[in-house]
Amino acid sequence: MDESRSDQPLRFGLKDLMLATGVFGYFCGLVSLGVSGLGRRVLDYLAQGIGSLGPEIIAVWPFAFFGSLAMLCMVDFTDNPARRPKLFLLLNLAVVLAACCFPLNVLILGWNISFLPLTSSFALGAFPLSIAWLVHRWALGMPQTPDVTWTFCLLMFLDLAAAGSGIGLCAFLDF
Repeated sequence: MDESRSDQPLRFGLKDLMLATGVFGYFCGLVSLGVSGLGRRVLDYLAQGIGSLGPEIIAVWPFAFFGSLAMLCMVDFTDNPARRPKLFLLLNLAVVLAACCFPLNVLILGWNISFLPLTSSFALGAFPLSIAWLVHRWALGMPQTPDVTWTFCLLMFLDLAAAGSGIGLCAFLDF
């Protein structure tokens, strides 16, 4: 196959392999941070700062969960050039959804297997993916439009809501 042709449906080069390896390593780092003692200490420290606001801050969980679901559908089904490239955007939303689903295992199923530290590590780990999306756009020479700014602000709100609800849950349960 001639690699200079642009009509090929899929091209996977060395840069793509390096990016995929880096993203996989990032997710492994988030999981290992969450199940390690460091993840629990960070969670305890942040939960102490929230204190009695635990029940109130848990109320943002539906905004984080349903907002990230809606944003995921919007990004997948629309082809807006302001949301390209979609890799870090979709990864951010997947991490926020995972951070929102981990506390459900604790509340509904009663599992207490380090899901709350995983929640905090995933919720806090979503912030760099938002910034990576902007840096990736900048590296590709894509313009900064109002749609890009709006999408970035929405991503940061969802990241903050997921982090706040997970940490608030930990403070509420006196983890």
